[in-house]
Amino acid sequence: MSWTLLVIASSLAAASFAPAVARPSPAGATSGTARLTDSVETVRRTPQALAHGASADDRAAFTLTVGDELVPYRVMAAFVLPGEDVPVEVASADSGFDVHVESGTIRKLSSHLWTWRSPSIPGAYALRVTPRDPGEAITVNAFVMVPYSRMRRGCLGGYRIGRYPAPRAHAGANYDRPRGFIEVTTLDDSTRVSPHFRLGQFVCKQGRRYPKYMVLKPALLVKLERLLDTVHRNGVEASTFQVMSGYRTPAYNRRIGNVTTFTRHQYGDAADIFVDEHPADGVMDDLNHDGCTDRRDAERLRAWAEALDRARDSDVRAGGLSDYGSTEAHGPFVHIDARGYAARW
Repeated sequence: MSWTLLVIASSLAAASFAPAVARPSPAGATSGTARLTDSVETVRRTPQALAHGASADDRAAFTLTVGDELVPYRVMAAFVLPGEDVPVEVASADSGFDVHVESGTIRKLSSHLWTWRSPSIPGAYALRVTPRDPGEAITVNAFVMVPYSRMRRGCLGGYRIGRYPAPRAHAGANYDRPRGFIEVTTLDDSTRVSPHFRLGQFVCKQGRRYPKYMVLKPALLVKLERLLDTVHRNGVEASTFQVMSGYRTPAYNRRIGNVTTFTRHQYGDAADIFVDEHPADGVMDDLNHDGCTDRRDAERLRAWAEALDRARDSDVRAGGLSDYGSTEAHGPFVHIDARGYAARW
């Protein structure tokens, strides 16, 4: 059994958390920290405040594992199924920690180990791990997904997803069909899934009605955060990446003419990105400072991503990488994914 994690370290103090509108909690579930939609932070943070990337302040202050995923930041997320028993473990010499959950049931096994039984109702629920000694907490936005098995004729709740291909032979779990889908409402769009990215940035561009359903992998988020840090170290100001295309349903992928059967976009670990900060005009910034925006700027961003993939001390998952020039429909951009092995085209 595997758990996909997306952990969101809150930059707000505990006293600053204001409860957001949440979905009903199952009867008898424990209640702790308020659900994080990050609405306050969304208003208060400016591009300048975010321009320094995943700094030391964003990194997790202690080692936390939720399910089988290491939590690298104080702000990230987890993806689980309804009623799933999820281990929560801290590896630290500190004497004690407390775990607060918005919903579901938490069972303490030792001073550093708990089991969280997730709620039966799909939605986003805050799980907060706090050291008893003064220190920074880690907040995990845990998304209880709608199981894949609930899809009927390629649809969930009237939202068209389409048909996933049979798992690719000898390709490992990366090509398995998703365990479930994140249900996205208008409330969830602004939820931070890592220090510099929101859930809504990765939602499929298919239609305008909510709820929508999607897949997102933490390996992609970690890779984007590390690349954003590389961009900042090369003197480029960027509060985030603009995600031109994140998750795609198989139905939408076919509709736009993509004939790649196993495109990583439909597995939630791929994104087509560009830097759009100065000016924020919907196209790539002039990264090489030659006075114009063209494919050479995408090549510059790709070169930084390539260096990240090849770094011996890198903790990012290898994946696909390519740069694209402008068309009538879009400006230059870079495709990046975390499929688990290098692919170039």
